[in-house]
Amino acid sequence: MRISFIPLFLLLLPLLEIAGFVVVGREIGALATVGLVILSSVAGSLLLRHQGFGVMARVRTEMDAGRDPSRQLAHGAMIVLAAILLIIPGFITDIFAILLLLPPVRDFAWRLLKSRIIMMGTDVNDDVLMVSLTDMTDDVARRRLREGGPSVAWNVGHMLHHRNQIAAAVGCQEPAVDLTRYAQTATDGRDYPTIRELQAAWTEFSPRLVDALNDLSSDDLAAPSPMRLPHGEQTLLDALRFVLWHETLHLGQVSMLRSHHGLTPLVTLIVERAAA
Repeated sequence: MRISFIPLFLLLLPLLEIAGFVVVGREIGALATVGLVILSSVAGSLLLRHQGFGVMARVRTEMDAGRDPSRQLAHGAMIVLAAILLIIPGFITDIFAILLLLPPVRDFAWRLLKSRIIMMGTDVNDDVLMVSLTDMTDDVARRRLREGGPSVAWNVGHMLHHRNQIAAAVGCQEPAVDLTRYAQTATDGRDYPTIRELQAAWTEFSPRLVDALNDLSSDDLAAPSPMRLPHGEQTLLDALRFVLWHETLHLGQVSMLRSHHGLTPLVTLIVERAAA
């Protein structure tokens, strides 16, 4: 029978913290021990208050420069976690907090977790896209703004085109729609597949791609990128991270187009689905 380490650790943590209080109290005295606990809680509160603004500023800087903000988001999330751990009374949690405040430790954790986070991001983007196509007709999906630009249908096809570049690199069969037109600038959309055909292609293709990606080893993810990336990234994992970040931009366009064409705002649909 396999025992998960994390639930066991969480179960033992209160006992470890009590033991920590006893050991530290013997060494420096009860008053000094209480003072350290209060000091770490105050430091955590100040860090938490400051870090929220700092993360958003760094993410905005990365996005304004056209770069992937995922590393900054991950580092920010780990610093916020460190702040919360400092607020929680106890010396064991303080040790983990101090470790998370060290940039090399955060970089190491990001390298370990980023592939799993990216797989989770694939599922999130899938869900958001399916919700965004609720009550979408072909007429609305192919409709562009008055001054031109991409339609909903082009955005969906363009995202599929980029995912297919990843699929080709990992030996996953391409979607059952012609994606060549989506590598170029958006057109009036009259020759696009129907929105239901695009949705069906995505629904059939995405799980196969995710399965193929989950089978990749660390060496596979370190292979050369199948596409030219904008900021000198070189690996397949970099390409996958870029594609998912790129999708969030196009999902934002789909959300804007929904509202512009008079459909229920995407955020409303997401909140209603979460509440259901």
